[in-house]
Amino acid sequence: MENYECPNTKLALVLAAGELFAEKGFDGVSTREIAQKANARLGSIHYHFQTKEKLYIEAFRYALNKGNRKIVKEIIAEHPKRLESASGLAEIIWEAIQDFFQDVLSRKDPQWKNQLITRELYSPSAAMPRLVQEVFRSLHEDIKSLYFLCHPHAQEEDATVWALFLPGIATFYNHNQAILLEVLQKKSLDIKFIQKLTKATAKMMILYLGLPLPKEL
Repeated sequence: MENYECPNTKLALVLAAGELFAEKGFDGVSTREIAQKANARLGSIHYHFQTKEKLYIEAFRYALNKGNRKIVKEIIAEHPKRLESASGLAEIIWEAIQDFFQDVLSRKDPQWKNQLITRELYSPSAAMPRLVQEVFRSLHEDIKSLYFLCHPHAQEEDATVWALFLPGIATFYNHNQAILLEVLQKKSLDIKFIQKLTKATAKMMILYLGLPLPKEL
């Protein structure tokens, strides 16, 4: 592993920590290792992040950082009149699902990002409760808000079940690619396959809400 040359120490620490945490896990990495890899002083970790756990959270946030994916409020703001009809609501959901799959399955990220997320999903660290509170919960609430746009008086549990479909499917394909590619006899999840997967997921989620399917589906 090469040491990082970054425009600022804070980013260098995040990148170095992310790669080391992905390789060795939260408990397997010392702050000294991180500082050395980042070409930074050991005290800079305390200065920028206070604790190793907070640095882990920031590295995880960086790994999950959305590319061009818009949150639901941003999608609505672009065409607010879509809120006025069932077909418009379906278009909002379709756009959100496309953005999500594009962000999760089509981005060309450094390998350590997926490794870090996969490690945490299958072997949760001591930082997991804080990760949920500071990172994952806002993502879940954003997706869940789509359900309440269509059914404002729905029960919370119903919205939660629906909202888990999207990250559940995308995460399954993203973090189990090695075995899936063997099963599918593919070298990669190509664009055509991802498009079919995106459309199938969108159809299920939109029809589940009793909405008409957009023309593209």
